[in-house]
Amino acid sequence: GMSEWRDILFNSNLSSGRPELREGISAEVGQLPREVTVLPFPCDEVLLQGETKELHLYEERFTKLFDKCINEHSGVFAMGLISDSGIIQTVPLCEVETYNNMGDELGIFVSARVVGRAALVDITNQVPYITGVCVEITDKMPVNLDLPNMVAGNVENTIIQISALEQKLKKDSEGDNDRDSKMRDKMLRYKLDAIFYDDKSPKLEKDEDLEEVSDDEEFFDSNDQFKFAYQNALFHDTQGYQFSTPSLDTEGVDQRDVQTLTALSWAAFCVDNMDISFRIQALDCDDLFDRIKLASYTLRERKAELESNIKLRKKVDIDSKKDEEEAS
Repeated sequence: GMSEWRDILFNSNLSSGRPELREGISAEVGQLPREVTVLPFPCDEVLLQGETKELHLYEERFTKLFDKCINEHSGVFAMGLISDSGIIQTVPLCEVETYNNMGDELGIFVSARVVGRAALVDITNQVPYITGVCVEITDKMPVNLDLPNMVAGNVENTIIQISALEQKLKKDSEGDNDRDSKMRDKMLRYKLDAIFYDDKSPKLEKDEDLEEVSDDEEFFDSNDQFKFAYQNALFHDTQGYQFSTPSLDTEGVDQRDVQTLTALSWAAFCVDNMDISFRIQALDCDDLFDRIKLASYTLRERKAELESNIKLRKKVDIDSKKDEEEAS
């Protein structure tokens, strides 16, 4: 895993290539350059701290990459996000949790989880697979945690409000389905009446469109998703925060520490309908407070969008009722 990968002594040739870029990043984040294999993904498949992905590797270049990852890098690889200009410099670091090698014909089935981030500062090999040099990224911490805690509270409250709006939209949608069901019942009665008055009519056959469909699926709203992502980000954190920044005014207040604030800052971007560009911005952000503020902004935008959808639905419902009244 990550701890073993960090303990590996990579050869001194990693200092070649672009030393000015590597030294700048290394000095800034206080980390040494390390070798890593890079598995390419489209940008829209970006994963954040704690998230998992199931992979099926069957191409020879990817199975060789996986062998190197397991045998030489302790099961750690980088998620290379491909954009129009190439690989994005900030890469999620993934740890192989489980895998099943089914042989040459079926390939390798892998379950991997994001456990960190790095700056990809050099590509050392591209054939048969991508290998590079990376420097781990750690967040810059605020001087005290009062303001981050306040904004984090806003994030949690906005998530709850978004969930309430989602529930309302779902309920309204179910109301529309009920109205549709009543209309289908009317059509069925019309058909029965027609058959009753027409002896030559064929027997009414079962119409699948008239069947009542029950939806027993549990609704997993944004608050549920947030809580699930928060627990994963917290549990699989590999930074090992060994310090705490005291708050200046914490008497009687349950303050979040750096680790829980960090988990919250990632979880906020793991809810449905989150714009990919915001997820990539979060990945690239190396300041904890800035990422929490970004989360607050994006969630307020999502809340405003849902409120607009509800207003639009109400207007459509009012117009529909007016049309029905005029028709009757």
